Amino acid sequence: FYFQDEEYILRWFFMVYISASALFLFQVAKIALSITAIPFLVSLPARTSNLYGSWTEFGIFASVIGFASLFLFEAARTRFRYALLAVAFLAAALAFAANILEVWQVFFASLIVLFAYLFSVRALSKQFFRPAILFLLLSLFGLQAPTLVALVTDRLGTSVVEVRPSFAATAATTKETLAAYPFFGSGPGTFQYDWMRFRPREVNQSAYWDVRFVLGSGFLPSFIATVGVAGTLALIFLLGVFLWYGFSALMSGGRGRPNTLSVFLFLMASMIWAYSALSNPGFVLVLYAFIFMGMFLGLRQAQNTAESYSVRLFANSGVSFVSALLVIAALLGTISYGYVFAQDYAAAYFYGKGIVQFNAGSAANAAAAFSRAVRLSPNDVYERGLA
Repeated sequence: FYFQDEEYILRWFFMVYISASALFLFQVAKIALSITAIPFLVSLPARTSNLYGSWTEFGIFASVIGFASLFLFEAARTRFRYALLAVAFLAAALAFAANILEVWQVFFASLIVLFAYLFSVRALSKQFFRPAILFLLLSLFGLQAPTLVALVTDRLGTSVVEVRPSFAATAATTKETLAAYPFFGSGPGTFQYDWMRFRPREVNQSAYWDVRFVLGSGFLPSFIATVGVAGTLALIFLLGVFLWYGFSALMSGGRGRPNTLSVFLFLMASMIWAYSALSNPGFVLVLYAFIFMGMFLGLRQAQNTAESYSVRLFANSGVSFVSALLVIAALLGTISYGYVFAQDYAAAYFYGKGIVQFNAGSAANAAAAFSRAVRLSPNDVYERGLA
C-alpha cells in the first residue's frame, strides 16, 4: 500500500517540492520583472496574479511549503538539506509578500511546535541560532509590526485586501442552516445559497449586501453548514483519531524513538487544518490535508503503532452481493460528483476567459465564452455576464 511505504511518500514529496519550487521562482520573476502574461496560455495582469489560485491561497501554500522545507532541513539528514533551505527562504519571502494575518499566526505557532520537537529529540544548546530562528523572528515581526510589513508590500504591489464574512456572521448562517437541514446539511458547495438565505440582517445594511460569498470566515465553519450533523461528527471522529496518534508520535520523540517522517506528516496536516479553521486555503491544500492524514495513519499502521481492523466484504455470497452493490454505488457516486466538479471548474475557466476577452474589447469572443460557461454550469453570475 502506497501510504505505508516511506520511499513512496518521500518520492511524492519530492515531486511536490519540484513543482512548488518552479511555481515560486516564476512568481518571484513575475513580481520583479512585472510579467503580465504567458504568451498563448494565460493572462496575469496584476502582480498578485499567479498560477495557483487566489493571492491568499498562494500565500498559505507558500507558508506550508516553507515550513515543510524548514522542518526537513532541521530534523532530517539528507543530502538535499541546503536545497530545502533555499526553498524555505523562497517560500518565506513570498509569504511575507502576501502579508496575511492568518499566515503569520499559524506559521508562528507551527515554528514553536517545531522548536519543542527539536529540543525533545536532541540538545540544541550549542547550536541554538539556527535558520529556524530567523523564520521565527520573521513571523514574530509580521505579527507585531503589520504596518511596517504593509509598507513593504505596498511598495512591491502585492498588498491585497480579502473580503469575507466574519466568524460571527458565518456562525449565525451555519446555525440557521443546520436548523433547516440538521442531519446532512444543505449539500456540498451550497454555502453561497445558505449565505443569501440565512445571513444576519445587519449584512443587508452593509456595502456587501449583494455579495454571494462562496465560503464564510473559514473552510471548516462553512463545511459544517453543508454537511450537517452527520458529516460534522464523521469529521470530528476522523480528526480525533488523527490527533490521538499524532500526539503519540510527538511524545515518542522524547523517549528516544523519534520517527521524523511521521511527525512531519502530522505537523503538515495539522497546519493545513488550522488554516482551514481560520481561513479558506483552497481545494488543493484541503486535498493535501487528507493525503497527509492518510499517509500518516498508513505509516503508523505499518510501524505497528496504530491498530487496524479488516472487514471481509466478500466472505460469503449474501454479503458479497450487498457489498458489490455498495461498492458500485459508491463508484458511480464518485464518478458523478467528479463530473459535476469538472463541469463547474470548466465553467469558471470560461467565465474568467470571457472577462479577459471583454476587457480586451472583444465582445463576440466574450459572449461565446460566457455562453459556454452557462451551458456547463447554469449560474446567476455567468448569466449576468452573458446578458
